[in-house]
Amino acid sequence: MLAHQNTVVRIDLFARSAEDPAPASLTVADRADKTDAGTRVDVLKKISSLNDLLVGRWTHSSLPAQPVSELKFYFEHANLSEFWIAVN
Repeated sequence: MLAHQNTVVRIDLFARSAEDPAPASLTVADRADKTDAGTRVDVLKKISSLNDLLVGRWTHSSLPAQPVSELKFYFEHANLSEFWIAVN
């Protein structure tokens, strides 16, 4: 059994924009009110070599204690065709 089996060490986010062309970036926050001083924000950046996939690491909010947890993400806009979360 691995010692870190029930802990989260990293979360990566991947999104496909429904917009054409895809935006250069997409802001993701841990709260709906991004003007709140406690809100933490990350930015997904468009990667042209991945067919304009928006990619980023969830770094500005605390990671969940266990892999099976509730996560909430608030996007700059909701015009996405797909969204993936990689939990490690």
